[in-house]
Amino acid sequence: MFYRWLPIGPENGIRLCRDDLELVLWLDVKSVQWANEVAEEDIPNRINLTAHRICADITSTMDDVELLSYMPVRDFSRQPTEEEAPLAERYEIHGREVFSLLADGVNRLLTFIRIEKGQFWLDPLEIDLDNISSHSVEFRAKAQIDDGSWFRWKPSQTRRLSVTIPRDPDPRFLMPSDWPEAQAFVSAEGQPDLARQLLAAAEAFADAGSERVALTEAVTALEVAGSRFMDSPKADYQLSEPLGSRLGLESLKGLKKRQRGLMASISFPLPILFDSDTLSSETLATCREAIRKRNKVVHDGLLYIDPGTCWRFLGGIRNLCEVLQEATASQQRDNG
Repeated sequence: MFYRWLPIGPENGIRLCRDDLELVLWLDVKSVQWANEVAEEDIPNRINLTAHRICADITSTMDDVELLSYMPVRDFSRQPTEEEAPLAERYEIHGREVFSLLADGVNRLLTFIRIEKGQFWLDPLEIDLDNISSHSVEFRAKAQIDDGSWFRWKPSQTRRLSVTIPRDPDPRFLMPSDWPEAQAFVSAEGQPDLARQLLAAAEAFADAGSERVALTEAVTALEVAGSRFMDSPKADYQLSEPLGSRLGLESLKGLKKRQRGLMASISFPLPILFDSDTLSSETLATCREAIRKRNKVVHDGLLYIDPGTCWRFLGGIRNLCEVLQEATASQQRDNG
């Protein structure tokens, strides 16, 4: 929202440069929500100008003559021929670079407005680099080479779809064995498990596009599940010799007093306590990566996390939490 003013024209735009690309973000009168009702001379009289469209000019400097000749004449009614395939591939690579710069520039602007000016309702622009053909159509992208004619700019005509096949049965679905627990929970006015509550909140935040908050909640859930596990009898696992003497520990439970943070737990005791069939190396690696990324968010002010990467982190963290919670619950059952 703007107050009695708009940054009209590229000369008043915002610039972001990367390698051989330059992005300029700017507005025109048509950017205003009620553009048909607003004349440029009337803008100073409007106290709440709501912009719903932004113009983006991207200038690319390149010396790939073959690609420059191919762009204006590409035939979108068919797939590229065998001879055209290398050019089509270079076109798509270039398109990904352009859309990556566009997403970064627009989202940095939205971040400034959302945080510094408090316009909390602004959502980030989501660009799927696997579906740039759709974005080209959505944004009515066009290009020109030097002073030549404008042409349709569409660096790809391929749309990629990813499909997630749930486990059978999916652990999120209610099963007959879950119903007695649900009855007891409601009747006894029970409280939900904290780690699972944090995980559910993390996934809700990720679904709403708040990846940084989602990752922070998820790592907190892992801290809760890990702390409970380290306090359980399972973690009192006796170390065999000479491992115990070399580590200066009689059992892994003593490690909790000496370890420094969550990363130490995931890097050392858990791979010892659980075999790869129960806790895969991939899950451990994903969780370590998620913790490092979360630390960059909290300590270094990282602003952007790729949505796909965020969901991969949440999946790994949920898997590890399930392993820890099941081990903790099993020990509690064994001990009455």
